[in-house]
Amino acid sequence: MNETFHEALGRRYRLVTDGEGPPLLLVHGIGPGTTASANFASVWQALRERWTLVAPDLFGFGQSELPPGDRFSPEAWEAQLRHVAAQLQAPRLAVMGQSIGGALALRLAAREPRVGAVVTSGGAGGMSAAPDALRRFWTPPAEREAFSRVLEESFFDPSVLTAEQIDQRYSLMQSGAAQKFAALLAGDLDGAVASTRLDAALLAQVSCPVLLIHGRNDRQVPFTANALTLRDALPRASLLELAQCGHNPLREHTALALGAAMAHLAALS
Repeated sequence: MNETFHEALGRRYRLVTDGEGPPLLLVHGIGPGTTASANFASVWQALRERWTLVAPDLFGFGQSELPPGDRFSPEAWEAQLRHVAAQLQAPRLAVMGQSIGGALALRLAAREPRVGAVVTSGGAGGMSAAPDALRRFWTPPAEREAFSRVLEESFFDPSVLTAEQIDQRYSLMQSGAAQKFAALLAGDLDGAVASTRLDAALLAQVSCPVLLIHGRNDRQVPFTANALTLRDALPRASLLELAQCGHNPLREHTALALGAAMAHLAALS
């Protein structure tokens, strides 16, 4: 695993690369304490055996500096991803995005002709306001047990979460990740979500094949408003709808979701 630091839009960001093979750009979700390595931990090892993983911490997350203006900005994150892509020498690249990272992956694919395939997991892009479960996740309570219940909402089966994982995330929140994320939002949750919505004109520009993997029981990025909307607007989209699955299919139904993603990306491997 290799860690480097780069600068785009006058802000420094961390980039992790790992594995061998053609590049696979990983775009993490947007939430307090999120990083690329944490978001894709359940599939990292399997992916790195076939791909060179290219995983930036988006502005405002992990060891990357805040975006310009210190505010929630899909435009800044897209520019950051374009900066990462420009450093890759391969003629084609694949992109995988989780949650709002899925919407960012589609934004990149619409403007970067080298993107040959996209996979989204619980991908956003169709919402215009924040669902209640996303509001709770983005403004986590200070008390541990209440925080644990908020984390459990990400899953259809909350037993997927271990006590150790809850403690790690809770410790991260207490160390300042929640306050840092709250500053990004500036109190405007609905405005932040609305800024991630992808219009039909942009989606029509995504010419590569896209696989949407989405849990039917996703409370934070609801299936109908997002997966179905994106499927109907994208020129070359396929949808894997997973029953009894919440917001992170790669974690809750790892084997099934990973197998589908690998098959979709195989043409570029």
